[in-house]
Amino acid sequence: MSAVFQEKRVVVPAPVLAPAPAARTMIRAATRRLVSIFDTLALWQWRHQQRLRLSSLDDHMLRDMGLSRADVEHESGKPVWRR
Repeated sequence: MSAVFQEKRVVVPAPVLAPAPAARTMIRAATRRLVSIFDTLALWQWRHQQRLRLSSLDDHMLRDMGLSRADVEHESGKPVWRR
């Protein structure tokens, strides 16, 4: 009996190289910056929603909180990036 040998090719994946320390530092800095941007946007959205809710309250509820309609209009007129 004759044996038939087949050539098998073994595929070895290329080694995954870790980024250089300088690249890791840049990646971390970029990640922190993106997180900071998203946090700021989330804060602005929260302020917008709170100001909308405040402006939807009736005068009786505003008096209970010690606020006037003028206070609410002043607060609602602010841009989201202002406290």
